[in-house]
Amino acid sequence: MTKISAASLQEKKREIKQVINEMEKLPNEDNINVIRKLLGYLNQLLRMKTVTPPTSEIMILLANQKPVLYHAARLAIHPTSHLFLLFQIKGDYQLAEERLEVFFHPQAD
Repeated sequence: MTKISAASLQEKKREIKQVINEMEKLPNEDNINVIRKLLGYLNQLLRMKTVTPPTSEIMILLANQKPVLYHAARLAIHPTSHLFLLFQIKGDYQLAEERLEVFFHPQAD
């Protein structure tokens, strides 16, 4: 198993944070261009290999913060799409926020 440096780990987390920030900038609407951008960002997260992105938490926050966009994107993808499973994720909004915070700012023991 390959070890990654702390600097590399932080860089990957910055990349994930950048994708999340771009998703947060998307308007909460069912415009096809906005849906395509969202699906592109989700694909980008799934392609990350070094660090596993907090995909479940991201989807839970997306469903709560941008319900129109979330629903439109969910309807736009085919059930055989690799993204379909992401839209089946449900969970507690507050817990997802907390876990995302811990992911980006872990507490030193």
